[in-house]
Amino acid sequence: MTLFDAPIRRRALLAGSLALALSPLACAQSPDQVLRVLFLKGSVAPRLVQGFREQLAPVTQLKPQVSSGIDTLFRQLQQWHQPAEPSSGLRLPLVNRATPLADWVGLGDYWLTAAIQQELIQPLPEMPGIIDVLPARWRSLLARNPQGDLSENAPLWAVPYRWGSLVLVYNRRAFQRLGWEPTHWQDLWRPELAKRVSLPRHPRLALGLMLKGLEASANHPDPEEVSGLTDLLAQGRSQIKTYAATDYLQPLLREDTWLAVGWSTDVLPRLEKYRQLAAVVPEPGTLLSADLWVRPNAATSASETALSPQLTELDRQWLAYWLKPELAETLQIFAYGTSPLDLAETATASTPAPSTQNRLMPTIQQRQNSEFVLPLSPTSQKVYADLWSQLGAVSVDSN
Repeated sequence: MTLFDAPIRRRALLAGSLALALSPLACAQSPDQVLRVLFLKGSVAPRLVQGFREQLAPVTQLKPQVSSGIDTLFRQLQQWHQPAEPSSGLRLPLVNRATPLADWVGLGDYWLTAAIQQELIQPLPEMPGIIDVLPARWRSLLARNPQGDLSENAPLWAVPYRWGSLVLVYNRRAFQRLGWEPTHWQDLWRPELAKRVSLPRHPRLALGLMLKGLEASANHPDPEEVSGLTDLLAQGRSQIKTYAATDYLQPLLREDTWLAVGWSTDVLPRLEKYRQLAAVVPEPGTLLSADLWVRPNAATSASETALSPQLTELDRQWLAYWLKPELAETLQIFAYGTSPLDLAETATASTPAPSTQNRLMPTIQQRQNSEFVLPLSPTSQKVYADLWSQLGAVSVDSN
């Protein structure tokens, strides 16, 4: 695994137990159709899983399963793609080899390039009535060529069901003493916060938010050309106390750090528990991350059956369910994410009213200035890796 194959970790905490949503449905003993889904624990609200179950015909069964980590989930896709013969020689620890092939797997958008390159997932057929309800911006993220690169006329490889953004999370008490509150990426570099800041332990995120603060693209092909970045890198060694993948909130609670950067899907449930913490979507814009439904591309043998390239009516029903406007508020409250319908860069009929809007959802102006982390050329990857090493944080958490 290379530096840029490393995952962007998002720890999502689940409100309530999965027991109800994942319990077997009392239905016919031999259902005519079974839909198997696998997703990251916490990325799907149990209430939404149960809501889908309730609309199924009695002869149809939903069998969901959760994965404890995005890396384990990715290795499961690799396992399904490997021939069953022991001669494959690939050892994939922490993967349940007996896990039945899922029809749909929840995957973070950052993993999409690697999944396509390794042929772990299938391109999707045309889906009238499903994809065309999404804001056009999703096609620019999900249309890829077989190498995983963005390609406008290529097929789509996934359907989104939730998205979130990088936010600033801070200790209220510490900032009350300072007499101000953070609102901009550039606030990370104020001298009174020296050695009080935590950044993500990942080059694309750490460097990306620096570029956003300088009003440049987080996917700039040559960030060395961006004026001011060299100065920020020089400040980084004296400004940043720690680079954290997941455990950045405990230092905030202890006031070892005062300001950190994390995913809104992770931060929102913690704000409910720790009232001394607050969070904000920084100006001028932020980095985005999406959870996607993808179709595994499984190996076949005498004892295995690959998924058909054509979607069944049950497949279409599953995908369309996550794009219903009436689910938007439930996604915000119970899955701490935002509906894919609400990624539009202009106000639309589906834009949630202020009373129900996720308080960490970027404004329309911020969405216009926000970006997903996109694939880079090998040359650009090397530039980012070299800049990352200048920050003295060359290791990347692989969990």
